[in-house]
Amino acid sequence: MRNYELMLIVRPSLDLEAAVEAAKKVAEQVESLGGQAADTQVLGRRKLAYPIEKQAEGTYILLNLTMPPAALKELDFNLKLNENLLRYLLVRDETGGRVVAEAQAVAEESAAEEEAAMEEPAPPEAANSEALAA
Repeated sequence: MRNYELMLIVRPSLDLEAAVEAAKKVAEQVESLGGQAADTQVLGRRKLAYPIEKQAEGTYILLNLTMPPAALKELDFNLKLNENLLRYLLVRDETGGRVVAEAQAVAEESAAEEEAAMEEPAPPEAANSEALAA
């Protein structure tokens, strides 16, 4: 069993719930092939770098998978037949998902720091002393 990342670009004609449902169907296909979908991240609707099938936007969904390498050919065939997908990219995850987890942790820490900075206003005396020093 190896770790993989599967990025899906779902058609913009589907709303967010339908896009998540399409990703769940892909995860079910992975499970039927002897793998498992460890994590699903909906990255939201974004503008494409170039039009694909005359579409300018797509909903991005990232799946972290664990599956046997022998099942990749069957999964690739199933993804090609899925009409809800504009594009997909399946890559082997050498890090085992650690990079994504670390990036999420850093993003959560920075968001928490920003919230803390917004909640604590600067004391008015410090602002006045800085203005006088200049």
